Amino acid sequence: MLFYRALTTNSLAACGTRREPVPGLFLGGVLNGDPAATQIGSNLLQVFFRGTDNGLWSLWWTPEGAWSNQQSLGGVLNGNPAVAQVPGTEIYQIFFRGTDNGLWSLWRNPDGSWSNQQGLGGVLNGDPIAAQVPGTDVLQVFFEGVPNGIWSVWRNPDGSWQNNPEQALGGFLTGDPIAAQVGEGYLQLFYRGENSDVCTLTRNPDGGWSSEQSLGGFVTGNRIAAVNQAPATGGGGLPPIGGGTPPGGTGGGIHPTFKA
Repeated sequence: MLFYRALTTNSLAACGTRREPVPGLFLGGVLNGDPAATQIGSNLLQVFFRGTDNGLWSLWWTPEGAWSNQQSLGGVLNGNPAVAQVPGTEIYQIFFRGTDNGLWSLWRNPDGSWSNQQGLGGVLNGDPIAAQVPGTDVLQVFFEGVPNGIWSVWRNPDGSWQNNPEQALGGFLTGDPIAAQVGEGYLQLFYRGENSDVCTLTRNPDGGWSSEQSLGGFVTGNRIAAVNQAPATGGGGLPPIGGGTPPGGTGGGIHPTFKA
């Protein structure tokens, strides 16, 4: 299901259901930005968005097959939220840029209750994104910092945060990054670069990071999507974009898409 902010009403809208496409399904709420969604457990789909009061709001698809009313979750947002499941837990964590341009967070506990907002440091120049570090229970958050490089903080498996100081990864961004797991042990970031091209940085299985690589293209939008296609045969996964054959197989790869 695809969620978006309706052009004329600023309400939350969706295209598609679990079984068939349904254009123009209006779900309610009044959005002040773009939504984020995640599946919670096996039968709950929850959508998060910045409301007109700049707070975090939510709607969810209930197990009975209906949409809830909107719920205020608190916080004060200065951008769009990102949501990720904390690896190895039933905790779902929301990340956003606060009014002080720092990284802030709220999370949903396994019993369905919500935390208060927590400041995680950093100075953001855009919206954050979160991803699991492959092969670990570490949740890593990436954002465009000041100046325009990629910066990162991460949540350790014991719940502590490595955020003082945050880590500089390099690159030069003119838009928000996204992350995609690539094969066994690789985590790849995509973003709009200094020359409006598609650029990438890659985290190797040993924890080291590559230098910035330009993939070409000309991007005018702020977001990039990556689709991970499975290798055609056998194998231990896909290499980072830019060449090579996946170990034990052929074909496959990461294919960024963007607004040109």
